[in-house]
Amino acid sequence: MRLYAALPFVELANEKTISLGPVLFWPVSRFPTFLPLDQHDAFRTYLSKSTPINTCISIDESIPLEQQESLVLDAINLLYFTCSFRDIYYFTNNPSFELLRVVIPLNSDLSQHPLKIKALVFSEQDLICLSCLETEVLEGLGKALASAYSNTTENSSFPRRLINSIRCFNNCFFPRILNYHTKQELFPKLLFEPEDSIMLAASFKALFDLSENNAKADLKHKMRPLLHLKYANSLELFWKWTDHFYSILEETTRGETHQTSFFTLNSNFSVSHGIIGFQLLIYSIYYHLFIHDFIKAEEEIKDFPPDFKWIHPENLLIFFWTEIELLQKINILINQVETQPEDEDSKNEIHFLVKLFMALQNHYERHPNEEVVFYKTPLTEILKQIEPILNSAKNPLIRDLLPNNFYHSLLQKKSDC
Repeated sequence: MRLYAALPFVELANEKTISLGPVLFWPVSRFPTFLPLDQHDAFRTYLSKSTPINTCISIDESIPLEQQESLVLDAINLLYFTCSFRDIYYFTNNPSFELLRVVIPLNSDLSQHPLKIKALVFSEQDLICLSCLETEVLEGLGKALASAYSNTTENSSFPRRLINSIRCFNNCFFPRILNYHTKQELFPKLLFEPEDSIMLAASFKALFDLSENNAKADLKHKMRPLLHLKYANSLELFWKWTDHFYSILEETTRGETHQTSFFTLNSNFSVSHGIIGFQLLIYSIYYHLFIHDFIKAEEEIKDFPPDFKWIHPENLLIFFWTEIELLQKINILINQVETQPEDEDSKNEIHFLVKLFMALQNHYERHPNEEVVFYKTPLTEILKQIEPILNSAKNPLIRDLLPNNFYHSLLQKKSDC
């Protein structure tokens, strides 16, 4: 590995190193480990005279000179994605890519070229601390990065498309314009959805290799099997989300103002198209890493979306189901199992739909989220679906199919009525 550059505004949590294929990110305090002994004195001198730095970047010495800048840029984008995608998927934080944009080039002859950048004014607020716990996806993206810069003939176009998709996606997370009339708060994120739709559309296009002439139809065709959408209601909601998303994109590129950015066709939710788009893209990235053998799934059941350690499909798919439709379908499947106790497909379907229902309960009904407006279904309507399930649960075969948290949740709803 050869020292190549530094990220002045980036700290690595617990001074851990992060490996991404042919690129290594390491804390500056550990330079004796990563630099040859004959460079130690020069590096200390450099640190005393130069702009303060926190994280260094080393690259594999086999990378050709003409590819090194591109490699480092790609690696920084993958690093940011790896450290932020969970916050984006679960709406727990609003990450910013801004501080990773500042890169200081370094060379082996440090003593001759101490670097000072007076325009950079450092403060505690300028620093970002990256905590990269997602070792599985980090390793998978590292494999993709290595493959993208491999000269072997087996190298496919997928790694390059994956990296380009993530680079476009990261552009959705630059700092927003500050509104100084409201105590320096950010303008509402919905105001930026037109720009986000452009970057998201570019991300989908790169990842799925979408048609130039009809990207919308191609995305529908390629994403449906990924999500394993098989029922009319959920499939129709996904079709309509795609139509609305691309209508926002078309209006934006024509310079028009769209009427609403909210997806409200699911009676239980009011959520921006962008939030669903972010989740769809993140799950799709995981799925593509999985089918190309860069990562493993935590749970893989035929005809169901694979479940991963950090990214669970139910948290996304609940936007394409209503509470009533979920319970109705569970009732139908329970009836099938009662008449055909050996029907394993129906049992697996019940298991998955129950996970969807509990995700909806846990993430929105019991723990409201400011990013998503959740509308509870009237209890009188819910009760019509709950009572048949509870009656069927008197049969030990059916009761064994229903997880305790789901069963007790139905009991609680019934008592609330």
